[in-house]
Amino acid sequence: MKYITPEQAVANGDKRSLDELRRLAKAPQSMCSVCNADTAWRFADTGMCFTCTTGEHDDSDDFELRMPPLMKQQREKAAKAGGQ
Repeated sequence: MKYITPEQAVANGDKRSLDELRRLAKAPQSMCSVCNADTAWRFADTGMCFTCTTGEHDDSDDFELRMPPLMKQQREKAAKAGGQ
């Protein structure tokens, strides 16, 4: 599965707002609510893994959201500051 940023998803034609896609990218990883065998696919925002969401087993032509590095750094910095 290829990983893209929320900005790339919008550039690729995703109709959701950039804020919504950023929220999904920052969501904690969770297990699929159906099969509990794989991580939930954040891009779809269904709580299900790629296979349970699409019915496909080959995800090589699809993509998943990832948190842009700057957002990840800011989140980690905030978590460290909160833990002091």
